[in-house]
Amino acid sequence: MKAYPVVVYAQTAVAASLVIAREVGDLDRILRLEIVTTVQGYVSAGRDAEKWTPQNRDTADHSLPYVVARAMFDGDIDNASYAPEKLRDPRILAFMRKITVAQDPAMAAPRGAAPPIRISADLVGGRRITREVSAMPGFAGQAMSRADIERKFRSNVGKRWPSERTESTLRSLWTLDTAGDARGLLANLRSA
Repeated sequence: MKAYPVVVYAQTAVAASLVIAREVGDLDRILRLEIVTTVQGYVSAGRDAEKWTPQNRDTADHSLPYVVARAMFDGDIDNASYAPEKLRDPRILAFMRKITVAQDPAMAAPRGAAPPIRISADLVGGRRITREVSAMPGFAGQAMSRADIERKFRSNVGKRWPSERTESTLRSLWTLDTAGDARGLLANLRSA
């Protein structure tokens, strides 16, 4: 199996968790949440105790339990997801205690362009919802749409840039192939 950076496991985990969250609705109905991934995903983002109590951004964005819980409650992950107060959010920390992470060597066999993640939610009343993601926009064979790229760009620059700088940069990026040079883009990207 291809070796992926740990952040890629987080991306597929977020995608699977958002599907589950939409289906469940009220997250208080979840009794247990199981994340199953490759051996590499487990070792890098789900094995160590620190993954259930991340103290900083570096640990949180390498934590399957954290990114899954945060995405399920917030509807996505962005730069604000790693703010110190978010890392200490009692609601998220309590929900993370319902989460287990396991490895399945069978997941090493290619299923799609992204590393596979399977998430199962056991609900009050006995129902179990399981969803697996192994392909998503941004991986080989599945291009991101312009709207997806712009959403991701905006979420990454977030409140760090004024909106007019963000929009100007996006315009420069989308016309880069026809621009005479890249000076306008580079000027926008320079630290303020």
